[in-house]
Amino acid sequence: MESKYLKVKCKCGNEQTVFSHTTQIVNCSSCNEPLAHPSGGVAIIHGDIVEELGGFRYLNFQIRTNLLLQL
Repeated sequence: MESKYLKVKCKCGNEQTVFSHTTQIVNCSSCNEPLAHPSGGVAIIHGDIVEELGGFRYLNFQIRTNLLLQL
């Protein structure tokens, strides 16, 4: 399975970006509940996946595009 970034919604309502193959436990930045933890492959997601943001190349393109738009 291709690695990608996911927008995950916590039960507190906070949305956060998480890597699909994370190697560390990812906690919600608002309530500190776990959103994802590693499983040796695809991470186990504890929140609701709101959106798939794409892989590294996609996200890198989005960041560069946003930076150019700010100029």
